[in-house]
This record gives sequence, C-alpha cells and structure tokens, in this order.
Amino acid sequence: QADGRIIEHAAELHLQSPADLLLGLINHFLHKNIALIGISSVLDEATNLRIRQILSHLNAPVYFAKVHAEYARLITGYDIPQQLGIDRWLQVLAMTRQPAQYCIIGCGTALTIDLLDEYKHLGGYILPSLYLQRDSLTQGTKGIKIPDQAFKSLATGRNTSDAVHHGILMGLLGEKSVRQATINIRYSALQHNFHRVKQLAPQSKIVCMVKANAYGIAHAVQAFADADAFGVACLQEALEIRQLGSKKPITLIEGVFSADEMPIVINEKLECIVHRQQQLDWLLQHKTAYQQAGLKVWVKLNSGMNRLGFKMPEIIDVIHLLKNEGFHCVLAMHFANADVPDHPVNQQQIEQLFQVKNACMPIEISCCNSAAIFNWSELHFDYVRPGIMLYGASPFATRSVHDLDVQPVMQFSAAIIAINQIKKGEHVGYGSHFTATKDMKIAVVSIGYGDGYPRAFSKDNFVAIGKQLVPVIGRVSMDMITIDISHLDADVEIGTSVELWGDTRLIDDVADANGTIGYELLCRLTQRPKTHIL
Repeated sequence: QADGRIIEHAAELHLQSPADLLLGLINHFLHKNIALIGISSVLDEATNLRIRQILSHLNAPVYFAKVHAEYARLITGYDIPQQLGIDRWLQVLAMTRQPAQYCIIGCGTALTIDLLDEYKHLGGYILPSLYLQRDSLTQGTKGIKIPDQAFKSLATGRNTSDAVHHGILMGLLGEKSVRQATINIRYSALQHNFHRVKQLAPQSKIVCMVKANAYGIAHAVQAFADADAFGVACLQEALEIRQLGSKKPITLIEGVFSADEMPIVINEKLECIVHRQQQLDWLLQHKTAYQQAGLKVWVKLNSGMNRLGFKMPEIIDVIHLLKNEGFHCVLAMHFANADVPDHPVNQQQIEQLFQVKNACMPIEISCCNSAAIFNWSELHFDYVRPGIMLYGASPFATRSVHDLDVQPVMQFSAAIIAINQIKKGEHVGYGSHFTATKDMKIAVVSIGYGDGYPRAFSKDNFVAIGKQLVPVIGRVSMDMITIDISHLDADVEIGTSVELWGDTRLIDDVADANGTIGYELLCRLTQRPKTHIL
C-alpha cells in the first residue's frame, strides 16, 4: 500500500490461469484501498490485456513493469533489451540501491544468473533448474526411477538416487566451485564498525582509512557513506575513490611524491599531509590554487615514531609559516605504541603534541588511530582516523573483536577436495613435517599461500567447520592445506565448506598463530579467491 507496508500476500499454483486466479481475488482486494497495481508478467499480450481488464474493477492505475535499455542509471547488457525477462530485470534493478559488483541468482523453473557491475548489467546465463533436470532424466532414461529427495550433497553417490541428485547439484554449481576459495564481505559489519567509532568519538569527525584497497576489503567506501572524510596513502588511491563518485574530503597521509602531483591534487580537491621541506616548498608554489580550492593542509609531527614528520621545535615554525600564508592547518601525529596503553613512549608523544598545540593555537588536531580511539577519549580532538577496527580485526594483541564490540567483516572459506585415512607413523605434506601419532582421518582443503593464506605457522593453527575448530597439520603449500578431522562430530565430505577465518576462527587468532598481525592477512590476499559482497 502507499506507505510501503505489505498488508497481505498469497501464493497459488503458478500453472493456474492468472486471469482466472485474479477473478477470484477481485472481491477479496476490493476494499483494500489499493493506490497502484504493479505487475511483473512474462505472459503474452493477450493474457496481459485480460489481466488489465479484470484489475480495472479495483479502480487503481495498473502498471506493467518493462525492461528498458537504461533506467535509473541501470544499463541493460542485452543487445535487444525486450528479450530480457522482466523478473531478471527487476532483480538486477533492486541491487543498484547499493551499487557494487554482484552475481544475482534466481531460482525458479529455470536457474538464472545475472552479473552486475554497479549500474552496468553484464548479461547472464539461463540453466534448467534442479527439478527440470531430474524430470528430464526420469522421462528420457528407461529403467531409472528417481524418488523425490533434497539436493544437499556433493559426495559421490552410493545409489542411483544419490548419484542423480548429487550429480545435478554438482553440475549446477560447476566444477570450479569445489576448488574456489571465497571471500564474503559483510556490508552490515562494515557499517556496524563505523557506527562503533561514532559511539566512541561522538564529537569528532571521522576520517576512514581506506588505503591499500581498504585494507584488502574492496568496496568498503560505499559502506562508509556517513564518513566525514577518507584517508589514503597515495594519489592513485584517492583517484580510485573519486572514480566511485565520492566527493568527500580525502587526505593523502603521505603527501605528494612529486611536484607534478600538485595540480592533480588541487583539481580533485585532495588534502595533503606535509612532512618534509620539499613538500612544503611544492605547497607554497601552489598556494593560491590550493587555498582557492578550500583545502586544508595537514602538518605531520614526528614525536618519536621516526617515520614521517617535522620534529620539535621545527614543526612550530612550519605551522606558523603556513598560517601566516593563509593556510588552514591540521596538526597530525601517529602513535608508535597505541596498542600498549602504558608504554612510556606514549606519554612522551602526548607531551610533544600538547607543546605544539599550545604554541600554535588555534589549530585542529588529529592523532587517534583505532587503538588510540579506544584508549584515550580525551585525545579524540577534531578528527579520528580509524583503520583496522573498521574491517573487523582488533588493534590489540590481548583484546578480541568481541571484547571491543567490533564485528568480523571478512569470511574467508574454501572447500574440502579430498579425504584420506592415514596410519600412525605416516607423514603429511612437504618435508614430512607432520607425523601422525595415531590413526587419523584427514582432509585436504583447496587453499594455500597462492591465495594469500599464511605459511609461517609458528604456533598451532586451526580452521573451523561449523562451529568446531579443526587443526591444520603439515606444511601449507601453494594450493592446499591439510586438516585433522578425526574428532569431528558432524559429517564431513568433499565439498564441505571450511572457514579459514571469520566468525569462529578470528583473523587475529590466525595472525597470532603465524607470527603476524590481522592487518597483513587482510592486505596479502591474492586475486585468486572470489569476492562477494553480502
């Protein structure tokens, strides 16, 4: 109805004549105060005309949805748009509300697959459904009787019925799907984590750090629609965000790398950090254009991390010079040990920050990354710069994402491709690194360092099947790992999904087992795993 609520819905056998069905429903809907009737129909014109005539008794405008070459920015991928089914068109159109790359699957009489790249429909595929394939096999093969059962397994069939059902499912999924490593990105988790920052720093502007392809989380920019600004490492990353259509402020946190970048920076309205004399000179050379574009300049304090920035007292002179030249300055600093709140260097850095602040007032300030946002509310100042917490990992070695009310964003999984029984004393993997201490049931998972899964394995490492942790045994190879499934209660078979990290096996725990940090695991994934936005 007009306010968008569904007041009633019903389903009937779809083979019943739609005109006859509507005749029986007219009296039922006559008193529902319907304002508009929208219809998605793949039927012929004569039947649609009959439907329109019947619905005229409801005294409401009747609109038959149609496929357009272009509508609401969506461009169809069909050469002849009218050949695309209206049901598929509406499914694709619905996904443009949150533009991204999608694979849209419709399961009905036929199985349809449509590919969408933001607002561009790329075409698709149509396959017989599970049930059509089974019925065709039954009707076309003499002497075969197939009882009705669920399509739920990819295991080899040990009777005709299982072989048929499992084989049809295998065919629809495709042979590559068993090998395919999959990355699922949860849009809702990205949004939750962003709002967690807002809870912690309600008075500060939020600069979402989206460098390195958003810490390996593609398409994260769209999830941060309420961000005040973005932070990137270099000009190319900033231009990629502009290509997505974002007009929000973007700060180059390492500044420009050459004088040639300055005109592009100004034209694209990007703000620069200045951390060395050469960058300061380039900025002053473009003073008029930079200021006319309304851009702030971020001045980096080197307070003890000794990577980038001006040291005391030089930075005070730099800020005074810039302010005298008419620039709007932001004092920026980065903690070396924000994840260890009682580290003595933290206090030294804070003291230097306040010395510069007091000498250069009034001035805006930004010094808090993810860990600092949690540790020091009094240091949130004008801008906070969350990074790793946005992407579902913890900035702390001793506090999990659950402790921080942060949600895992990436679900990284692969499938079992082989199951073996080994005897006590047998070895597994390259170098015979693992020796069985008892008879074991092991499984091979289609993942390896060629996909970005870590090989270091300095501590016992685990994956998860269902909610159970499963040990990784032997060396990680380029395309495979081996796991011990001897203790599992649940049935495990070829095709069973294995969580490499996600909700049960946290990415920070995998990182700890491999002597690294969650940041690196997110950023090191290769192009081989397929990414899906949920």
